[in-house]
Amino acid sequence: MLMKKIILIIFIFSTLLFSLTAQTSNSPYTIFGAGRIENNGFCVNESMGGTGFALRSDQYLNRINPASYSGIDSLSFIFEIGLFGKYSTYQTSRYFQDKWDGNLSYIAFGFRAMPWWAISGGILPYSSMGYSVSITDVIDGTYSKYEKAFTGSGSINQAYLGNSFRIFPNFSLGIHSSFVFGSFVQSESATLDNEYGSYTLKKTTNVSALKLDYGLQYFFKIKNWKTGIGIIYGNMQNLNSDTEVKFGSTNDTTDIRLQEKDNYLIPEQLGFGISTCFKDKLTIAFDYERKNWSQASFVNTAIKTRDSERLSMGIEYMPGKNSRSAIGFERLNYRLGASVEKTYLIIKNTPINSQSITLGVGIPLERKLSMINVGIEAGNLGTKGNGLFQENFIQLNVNFSLQDIWFQKPKYD
Repeated sequence: MLMKKIILIIFIFSTLLFSLTAQTSNSPYTIFGAGRIENNGFCVNESMGGTGFALRSDQYLNRINPASYSGIDSLSFIFEIGLFGKYSTYQTSRYFQDKWDGNLSYIAFGFRAMPWWAISGGILPYSSMGYSVSITDVIDGTYSKYEKAFTGSGSINQAYLGNSFRIFPNFSLGIHSSFVFGSFVQSESATLDNEYGSYTLKKTTNVSALKLDYGLQYFFKIKNWKTGIGIIYGNMQNLNSDTEVKFGSTNDTTDIRLQEKDNYLIPEQLGFGISTCFKDKLTIAFDYERKNWSQASFVNTAIKTRDSERLSMGIEYMPGKNSRSAIGFERLNYRLGASVEKTYLIIKNTPINSQSITLGVGIPLERKLSMINVGIEAGNLGTKGNGLFQENFIQLNVNFSLQDIWFQKPKYD
């Protein structure tokens, strides 16, 4: 029976892998750098404002800190699938546009291999790109106008294997080993009149790398309050990249192909979090994260980079926790949160910032071990000033956290 379940998990990973690696984002801001940097958290984390450095649970996986896997029950196997749907509006001082987006978010699993050792693995996006921008320009020295279009799509994904080691009853260390891979396709085209012709420029970039991330968690209890401290660290990692540039025009039927080397990196990352829980029912968490993006640079002179910073808080209330008599709304887990972020982008000397609020609920299934988690995030990114635009969005996250008893020894009469 155990082998059949393992084969089923492998089959699900294989069939869903294509959907995840084909994921793109819809935002004009993804035209810059490696696109939109995605959060590492799963649905429960996102419903709590993206917090997770000091959170540990036996009900769900917390990928934000690899030390958290030590909270997985010794008899359980947890399998999680996440999906999202997103509605965004883009506004400038003169224009308005809206778009829908949605896809598979992640797939992951986790279990306790030994009393002191827990394992998790999965695949999720690191960054995504998706934009389509059109502008009207004038040919230098003439009054002739032409249309220029820019499009881009693709993603960088990370397949990870996490290990968590319980050093002492309340102290755990963890490590993520990740293979980062993906590709971007960016195109530029212009339609001119017969005198000047037209052209198409297509740039295809493939990236890959191995990276390591580390984490620790420590918990202590004072009366009815259990407090946790979590720290994570990830070293800077340059991505191996291979770029092909293809140029063609109506005036020259010969395509020109060039090989380039772009400098992409995953920045150094440091995060600190604290959480406190009252009687295993009410949890409050705060996180601070900093990424050293100032080490990165882009060819576009209108773009500057800075170190990004993110501050988030989250609350979870579980009225029926550890209660066999809980019924109705008492069986649900309630979550809310908020976050503010200084992104790594400065465009036209204008910092690009974002903020959001989140709400979520966890719905236990009949067997009570498994749960459906639903979260809503509403926020904005950027500004309408200085010729830029503001993105306002509402995102629905859905997570199936399926938990089963796999490692219990059978009893015979």
